[in-house]
Amino acid sequence: MTVYILIHDFIYLFIANGNVNAFIMQIIYFGCMMMAINVFDINRLKGSLNVIAIISMIGLLYQWGIIASGDGVHPIQIPFLDMGKSRLETFSIRPSSFFMEPAAYVEFMYIPLIFSLIDRKFFWTAIIIVSEFLTTSTTGLLTSFIMLIAYIFTQKVSLKIRFFTLLLGGAMFFSLTHFEAFKGSTEKLDNTDVETNMRLSQGPYVVSTMTLDEMVCGVSFSSAYQYCSAGRAPYVVFYDEEVFMSTTWKLILIYGFIGLYLYLLFYYKLARGNRETIPLVVCLVAVMFSSGYGIGLSFVYSGIPLLLLYYKKKLINRNKDICKIIKK
Repeated sequence: MTVYILIHDFIYLFIANGNVNAFIMQIIYFGCMMMAINVFDINRLKGSLNVIAIISMIGLLYQWGIIASGDGVHPIQIPFLDMGKSRLETFSIRPSSFFMEPAAYVEFMYIPLIFSLIDRKFFWTAIIIVSEFLTTSTTGLLTSFIMLIAYIFTQKVSLKIRFFTLLLGGAMFFSLTHFEAFKGSTEKLDNTDVETNMRLSQGPYVVSTMTLDEMVCGVSFSSAYQYCSAGRAPYVVFYDEEVFMSTTWKLILIYGFIGLYLYLLFYYKLARGNRETIPLVVCLVAVMFSSGYGIGLSFVYSGIPLLLLYYKKKLINRNKDICKIIKK
């Protein structure tokens, strides 16, 4: 996948007026992932992410207190970080802590959540899921249950742990339907119209305007915004200088079905190489159709822990083989 994307983007620098800076960033992204799996300690990574998660939860509770008093909130300003003046001036009744929107908070929690399940720290799992529900994010609601269900049916755990996980999921479902604090999540899900929701319908429309040969390797534009601005998809809704498309449709548009296939193959190999990665992989594949998560920095963020888990399993198996050879 890495080779295809880099060669694709390099060629399109000349035939599609590609963005040189974006190409350099791709090299940096993949380079960071390769270096991280040789440098990062997975246990220290878990600890660091959990510390950030706790700080983020404190920010979330602080915003909930403001909302409970009848006021609106905006993302908590991080010193020396440009978070966008327009976003900070817009008040909302949906908390997101230090993140730009509730969905971004949920997406950050994917990794602490999968680590908590792998380590069987179910109390921490429950706290993470409750915090996701407090954001009233539909993404948080769906992905939490997807990850729990995938964990139950794909991991080699005892019947006792399966029962406890089901009990946890049942408690979460009960909370959603009976507690006022989580009412926003279920109402937002009930009011989502798949046919008219821009986040879900715009991607298929844009891809439907592509020619057959473009669907193989992608269009000769470096972004969805450039493609739509050229008049190829006249009925899209622009958001500033962006066109919202979920990950699946964006991959098809820019890299064609070849790119989509290689992207999914990457996740398949990770899941096949280490069973522990399956719940997160299932979650990431599921959100490919509803959000833009999994491209750029978000791909690096989720890819590094997955690769660490994958190579940890390979290292353990290699050490076992060495021990067997020594015993012989």
